[in-house]
Amino acid sequence: MKLLNKTGQFYLLGLVSVMLVGGIIFYFLLIRSLNHFETENLLNSRDIVIEKLSKMPTQNPNLMILEGNLEILSNHYEGKGVDILQDTTSFDKRENEIIPMRTLTFSFKNPQHHYLIRLSKSLIERDELREVIGRFIVILLGLFVVVLFWLNRIISKSVWMPFYEILAKTKGFKVTQNQPLKFVKTNISEFDDLQNVLQELTHQISTDYHALKEFTENASHEIQTPLAIIRSKLENLIQSENLQEAEMKAIQTVYEAAGRLSKLNQSLLLLTKIDNQQFVKQEQINISQIIENQLTNYEDFILGKQISITKELNKTVELEINAVLLDILLSNLLMNAIKHNVKNGTISIMLTHEKIVIQNKGKALQNVPNDFFGRFKKHNAESDSLGLGLAIVKKICDTNHLKIDYQYQNNLHKIEIVF
Repeated sequence: MKLLNKTGQFYLLGLVSVMLVGGIIFYFLLIRSLNHFETENLLNSRDIVIEKLSKMPTQNPNLMILEGNLEILSNHYEGKGVDILQDTTSFDKRENEIIPMRTLTFSFKNPQHHYLIRLSKSLIERDELREVIGRFIVILLGLFVVVLFWLNRIISKSVWMPFYEILAKTKGFKVTQNQPLKFVKTNISEFDDLQNVLQELTHQISTDYHALKEFTENASHEIQTPLAIIRSKLENLIQSENLQEAEMKAIQTVYEAAGRLSKLNQSLLLLTKIDNQQFVKQEQINISQIIENQLTNYEDFILGKQISITKELNKTVELEINAVLLDILLSNLLMNAIKHNVKNGTISIMLTHEKIVIQNKGKALQNVPNDFFGRFKKHNAESDSLGLGLAIVKKICDTNHLKIDYQYQNNLHKIEIVF
């Protein structure tokens, strides 16, 4: 969830809660005031009746004109003085419905009579008013929430707009393009501080990247040159006819070590280039065609170990990837399947729109299969392998968001790459 929505939710929830509680309190206070007003109205009517009966003892209370209904319950009431206020209902013949009523029952005694009188007042207007007020509060609260929501959203967007511009420019930063981040100064000090930190940070990253890139390229070049000279001189010595057998073996060992060192240098340089995102160009490539080309290149190795190849390739499968990296990926996987295969072994290759699966026969593993994706991990310590082939494969898969898995079961090595 975005920070803008998160903060808006807290503000909106808090204000709506306050408004809701305030609206409920206001509603009940209003109802209480209306009830108090109705009660006061009845008590005032009672005082009027008593006053008139006191001044005119012979006056019939039913002849008095009062707001509401007046009813003589008894002209010769013999009980004690009463003053009872209660809510009840009454059937209205004109409206043909039962309406709520509030009644006040009281007694009054003069020299001639002792009355028991009941005053009644309809509460239908109060209930209608209460319903109208309730609806008004709900509508007002709803409008307040909507207005507050959009107002908060508009204000927050305008306030946070510089942040989103900073975020967009930071996302577009490419360390390989050697272009520093440039921001527009805002009127918010926190965002300006963030811009300054990002500018310094990306500048340092860019500087370190290019320094490392230059170092690895120079180091690779400087190492390859003397290695090439060493191998060339060793080849000349090997062709010499004056060498003893022991000397020949020693020179052969040095020659092979120089070759391994050269391959190691190239492999580590390749890993560094992948880490530094130097293979940025991507295109749609037909995978089956690359597989066929690789099998053709390794045909002599396949025939030498008498390996049978089984293919199930979908000719229409394409992948958006750097061409060089795809070639290295498939080359390492196929060469690995050939190199670690057994005499008269098998290799099966399956390619679909979802994945590519390469299986080959081979010796049992001493470690967990997926451990071999680490650098310098080999099947056995005596192997002449550098232990970097699968590490390069894993790095290429991670860079291109491909999922790779290595399994071993029943003398079958299975590597699966899910697109």
